[in-house]
Amino acid sequence: MRHWLFLVHRIPSRPLYLRAKMLQRLTAAGAIAVKNSVYLLPHEAETLEDFQWIAQEIAAGGGEAHLLTDPDPLQAEAAMPGRSARWRGLSASVLQELLLGRLWGIRDDESSVQVHHDAAQALRAAGRPPGGTAVICPPLAAADIRAIAADGERVPRKSTSFAPKPRSGLVLRSFAYG
Repeated sequence: MRHWLFLVHRIPSRPLYLRAKMLQRLTAAGAIAVKNSVYLLPHEAETLEDFQWIAQEIAAGGGEAHLLTDPDPLQAEAAMPGRSARWRGLSASVLQELLLGRLWGIRDDESSVQVHHDAAQALRAAGRPPGGTAVICPPLAAADIRAIAADGERVPRKSTSFAPKPRSGLVLRSFAYG
């Protein structure tokens, strides 16, 4: 399975040259623009170093840059105390507890966080006013769900949601009961 690096940044509007310089550096590194301020590169030693230098330049210019890789185990444990290592390793857990809760200060509830089942739909929603960030998470593996349940834990909100949903009013009946 291929791992990816994400660079999420906020560059101030002034000085103007900083935006152009960072775009030039990102292009030279081979970064793919996922959204205006979100770039993607394969997770390799050289690309990690490229993103680290770019993030430092953005910060030195008065902006913000967050490099997303595998989460720091100490940060994950601090953000998710009392949870198993397997639970802390789920992408949905990292999103809910580390990114939303700890880094961005956003409550993970129905009014603050929209859940979309299609990446293109999520990107369109993030692009509509007032704007937002689309975070695309891989689906949970069935083995992870079973192991977490066996440990007495529940998976994060919406991490096992599915689409399309059954029509409202539809009655599902087990064949075992005739």
